Amino acid sequence: MVHRLVRAVAIFIAATSLLYNSIYAQLQVSVTVDRSRPIHVFDPATTLGAAIDGHDVGEIGRRLRPPYVRQMLEAGLGPITYRLRTELGNEAWHWNTRGKFSDSIRQQGYWTGSTDPTPGGISLANGYRLPRRGNTTDEANNDGYSRIDDGDPRTFWKSNPYLDHAFTHDEDSMHPQWVVIDLGYDPVPVNGIRIVWGDQFATDYEVEYSAEDLSSDYGLRPDKGWQKLQSGTVTGSKRDNSVHRLAPQPVTARFIRITLRKAAHAGRLSPDPRDNVGFAIRELYIGAINAHGVLADSVHPGTTNHTQSTVYVSSTDPWHTAADLDRNEEHAGFDRLVATGLTRGLPMMVPVGILYDTPANAAAEIKYLINRGIKIDRIELGEEADGQNVNALDYAALYVQFADAIHNVAPDAKLGGPSFQDIVANLIDRKEGAG
Repeated sequence: MVHRLVRAVAIFIAATSLLYNSIYAQLQVSVTVDRSRPIHVFDPATTLGAAIDGHDVGEIGRRLRPPYVRQMLEAGLGPITYRLRTELGNEAWHWNTRGKFSDSIRQQGYWTGSTDPTPGGISLANGYRLPRRGNTTDEANNDGYSRIDDGDPRTFWKSNPYLDHAFTHDEDSMHPQWVVIDLGYDPVPVNGIRIVWGDQFATDYEVEYSAEDLSSDYGLRPDKGWQKLQSGTVTGSKRDNSVHRLAPQPVTARFIRITLRKAAHAGRLSPDPRDNVGFAIRELYIGAINAHGVLADSVHPGTTNHTQSTVYVSSTDPWHTAADLDRNEEHAGFDRLVATGLTRGLPMMVPVGILYDTPANAAAEIKYLINRGIKIDRIELGEEADGQNVNALDYAALYVQFADAIHNVAPDAKLGGPSFQDIVANLIDRKEGAG
C-alpha cells in the first residue's frame, strides 16, 4: 500500500512538472507510436461525460426544456458530473428544500436536508448566503461582502467550527485561522490595530504586513514572505477591543495578515457547541497612531464588495437562517435532472458541500440518493478549494469528518476531491507553514 502511494505521488509530481513545463517552456518531445497492442481500452459511452452546473435564477428551467435536452443528448456524452456553484459563492447548499435547521424554532443554525423521498422529487436546489461571511469577494455571482468591515458592529465574521479541535481532534496549532485585508493599491502607514472581537476571541494572535502583491495560491503569501512587526505578536490576551500599538513608528503596508492561534469564549454559551468555538471579529480598524494616540483608520467599511476594503479569510461558519436564501442562484434538483434523461441511466458523480456545509447535511444527501434509487458512482467533497484560499491541512481535516459521516450511511461510497481551479506550479515545494 505504501509502495503504491509513493508511486502515485511520484507520478503526480512528474505529471504536474511536465504540464507546467509544457505550458511555460519550449520542449522537444519525441512520440513513439506502437500499433502492435493497445495500451488501454475504454468505452467512450461510459467514459466521456458532461457537467451540469448551477446558474442564475430561472436558467435551469430554460436550459432543461425538451428541445435543449434533445440537443444535449445528441452530443453523445455519457456520465454526468454535477458541479457545485455554492462552494464558489461562499454559500451553504440546500440540496433538498425540505429539511430542518439545528434551531428549528427560530429557523436558523446549521441545515440538514431530509433523507425521505420528496413527493414529486426535488426540482430545484438553492444556495443560502452566510451572515457570518468573511470574504469580500467570491467566484460565483460575486455579490456578497465581508462582515469584518461592513461598518456594523452587530454583525461579525466567524471561522468554521469544524476546524476547532473539538471536531478535528487535532492540536489547534495545526489549523490556525487567518484574516488578510487589502488596504488599497497604494501602501499606507501602519503601526496600530483595533480588533472588535465577537464572543469567540483570540488570546494568542500575530499581526504581520506586506507592501508587495500576494501570490494566488493557498494562504495568500507575498513572494518575500510576511514581515514581522515589533509588537505584532500577542499572547495571553483578554477580549480587549482597544487600540494596540504594533510598532513605535509606522511601516508602509498594503496588506495586513492576522493569524489567530488560540481561541477563547466570553459571554453566554450556546446550547449548540458549534456556536461556541472558533474565532469571531465584528469590526477591524488599521492605520497609523498619531501623536495624540488616535488611530487614523485606513480600512474602508461598506456593505458591497465595491465599497469595502477587500478581506480574505481562511474559513467561514456555515451558520445561516431561512431568510438568507440567495434568490439569484439555483441548481437542478437531483430528481429533476434524472427525469430529463440526461443521465442516460448511468451513475452520476455528485458533490457534497464541505467548505460551507456540515457533515450531517452531506451524509443526508447521499442517504437521500440511495433511498430514492438514484445511481451514483463517485462523490466529490467540495469544489475548487484552492480558489477559496483554503489551507490544504484545513481541507484535509474537513475531508476526514465528511468522509466519516458519508461512510456511516454508505460504507462503500467512492470519495474524491477536491477539483482544482488551477495548477499552481510551485505549490508542491512550498515550505511555508499553514496560512
